[in-house]
Amino acid sequence: MKCELFKKTAKINIQKISLLRRTKLKKPQTFLDQIDILRKEKFTNPNSLVLPNSEIKPGILSSPPKYAHLNVTNRCNSNCTYCIHAANRKPILSQNDANTEKMKSVLQQIVDLGIESVNFSGGEPLLRPDIFELIHFSEQIGLVSILLSNGLLLPKYWQELGKTGNHYLILSIDTLDPELFKKQRGVSFKAEWKGFESALKLRDRFPDYVINITATVTKSNLEELPNLVERFSSYGVGIEFSPLHDLGAELKESNVPLDIVLVQKKISELIEMRASGYLILNSDEYLLHFPKFFHNPSQLPESYICRCANQCLYIDATLNIKPCWSQTFPIVGNLENESLQEIWFSPYFEEQRKRVNQLDCDRCWLLCTAEPSLR
Repeated sequence: MKCELFKKTAKINIQKISLLRRTKLKKPQTFLDQIDILRKEKFTNPNSLVLPNSEIKPGILSSPPKYAHLNVTNRCNSNCTYCIHAANRKPILSQNDANTEKMKSVLQQIVDLGIESVNFSGGEPLLRPDIFELIHFSEQIGLVSILLSNGLLLPKYWQELGKTGNHYLILSIDTLDPELFKKQRGVSFKAEWKGFESALKLRDRFPDYVINITATVTKSNLEELPNLVERFSSYGVGIEFSPLHDLGAELKESNVPLDIVLVQKKISELIEMRASGYLILNSDEYLLHFPKFFHNPSQLPESYICRCANQCLYIDATLNIKPCWSQTFPIVGNLENESLQEIWFSPYFEEQRKRVNQLDCDRCWLLCTAEPSLR
C-alpha cells in the first residue's frame, strides 16, 4: 500500500540500496555482537574514565550473564495488541516505579556481577523522569546502555538522550502501513515515524550512534518483511525479527501466520537478503525455525538448549528477578530485600537455571531468549 505520508517522510535512498547490493557488505552483526563492538570501543577510548567490569571486580564470576534486561517501568504510552503493558489495558502489573537511588544501586550491582550491558526497557522507559540520569549513570560505571523504546517521545527528548553517553537505541516498528500500524500498535504511524526521524538526528550528531529496529512477525505483516528490511537498510539501520507470542495479552483474534509455505518463503527471502548485505540482525539459525515455531510453538530444535538464564539477567519493574520472562518460572529473589550476588549464586536460582536448560517451561522462540542461546 502506497502512502503519501511515507513518501514525504521516508523516501527511499536508491543510491544507498544499490551500494549495499554492489559492495556485498560484511555480514551484519546480531544485536549481541553489537554489544561486543560497543564495549570494545568504550574501553579503547583514551577519554574513557571507567575500567572494564572484569577489572572493577576481578574474579567474581568466570562467566557472568552477557546483559541485564531491566524493566524500569510497567507504564506505557502505546497500545500494542499483543502486550500486557498496553496503555488501554487494565493494569495487571504494578504502576509504581522504584526510586532513582534504588535503581542506581541495582545498576551498580549489575556491574559488580561482571555484566557488560544493560537494556533499559518497560513499558516505555522514556516515561520515567529520571531515565536520562539512570542511563548516564550506567555509562559512567562501565555498562553499555541499550534503550528499548517505542520512540513516541523521542521528538521531545532526543537531544537529552544524546547527552547521556548512550549509543544504542532499539525501536519497535512492525510495519510501514499506517492503517496496520494503528491496528497492531494502537498509535499513529505519523507519530512513530517522527520518533524514527529523531533517532536519525541523534545519529547525525553522534556518528557512531547505533539504531536498530525490532519487528514482531504476524500474519498481518508477514508479506511486508522484505520491504521493511530494504527500507531500513536504506537508512543504514539494522532490523531484527521476533515471532508473535502469546504473552498473556489475551488476544481477541489470532494474528499468528499459519500459512507455513508462505512463512518459509518469506524467511528464505530474508536469509538471502541477509547474505547479500542487507542489515538483518538475526542469525540464520534463529530465522529458520520460525515456520516450525508458528506451526507448533512447543517444538524447538532437537539439539537446542536454552541458556537464557545463564546469559541474561531479567529484572522486572518491581525488582523481582526471574530465570526468564516465562510464567512457568517463579521469582527467584527481589532486590529490595536481597543483593544481586546472593540471588545469582543461590541454590534456588541454580535449580531454576537447570529447568530452563532442560526446557521445562512453556517453550518460546523470543529474540531475547533464543538468540543468545544459539551463540
